[in-house]
Amino acid sequence: MNWKPTKRAIGDIKCGICNSYVEAKVMDMWKIEDNTNTGEIYSIEMILIDEEGCVIQATIGKCLIKRWEDKIKNGHSYKIT
Repeated sequence: MNWKPTKRAIGDIKCGICNSYVEAKVMDMWKIEDNTNTGEIYSIEMILIDEEGCVIQATIGKCLIKRWEDKIKNGHSYKIT
């Protein structure tokens, strides 16, 4: 079986649809520190925009920060599945 994902706009994302992807640009991103004053990062928050102008907020949770923080850059575009 050949699985080919379908490109969708942010506004067309539906819960439970797993055979699609979004191409979006990171318009802004910032780090949220843990509230225990340790300086540890709790999450990375981002504003994403697609080519149709649809906007969504996205979060990289604490358990995934080390994997993604050096790979995602403000102002760059990504294919997100």
